[in-house]
Amino acid sequence: MYSISPLKAGPAVNDLKNDIKIFLGISFLVFLFVLFFQPFDLDHLNSNNKLLFIAGLAAIIFIFSYVFHIWVPAVYPKFFKTGTWEAGPAYITSVLVVIFTSVSYTFYLRYVGSVALSMYLVFKVVIICIVPEIVLRNVYKERLLKHQIRILKNEHADLLTLLEKHNIGKEPESVELYSENRTEKVELQVNDLLLIKSADNYIELYYKEQEQMKKKLIRSTLKNVEEQLSKYNDFVRCHRTSMVNIRYVVKLIKNYGVHKIKMTGFEEEIPVSRQYLLRVKDAIDIG
Repeated sequence: MYSISPLKAGPAVNDLKNDIKIFLGISFLVFLFVLFFQPFDLDHLNSNNKLLFIAGLAAIIFIFSYVFHIWVPAVYPKFFKTGTWEAGPAYITSVLVVIFTSVSYTFYLRYVGSVALSMYLVFKVVIICIVPEIVLRNVYKERLLKHQIRILKNEHADLLTLLEKHNIGKEPESVELYSENRTEKVELQVNDLLLIKSADNYIELYYKEQEQMKKKLIRSTLKNVEEQLSKYNDFVRCHRTSMVNIRYVVKLIKNYGVHKIKMTGFEEEIPVSRQYLLRVKDAIDIG
């Protein structure tokens, strides 16, 4: 399966066709180099045979690039696995390509091209085989940088979404709560309002003021307050007697089939009824 090839990290760069095009391009450049600069003595070959012979040299580069950069990592993924931020294939694959192409070039020149071997010829062979791998690694490095830029852009977008969700860096929102007959009004910061509990014909507002927990009574019903807070995603009804600000929820506790909420800065555990349990779980997961 090609997706496990270590050439890339991420779906945006898992492109087999693109890699084959790169291998073909590098092989064609090798073909042109050998054809025009003639690093090997091929004068004993006629024009057609010379072109075929040079094409064979280019084919060797393509075959071993494909084998060691695509096929072998796909067959043995655990030996060639790379992470999201790594620069293409493992360096061992490049070393293997250089070794196998150099040996193949040497035998090809000697037994197919009938070229006399010498240390200078072997040196030229090694150089010609190294250069394509250097080019290939630079291509992978550029690909890696583009992929890292995409990752950073996505992380930046996620961070902005998170900051917006939690109102970080923004002016704190205020909430105005009115009594049932609208003769009383309490204005608080959404971040400061911790808990709302019903108490007969009143509701108890638990809120933070200068890092101290305060409580205020207003004549109203929890249903009325719930409607006033409906536009704020931070508040969720958890019981017929209680609403909580999910920002202060530490965890949801289950004990003998009874669910309760543990809150930051509040010793009492808040009961959760079955009627609101699913809503509470969803709100905690989202929050």
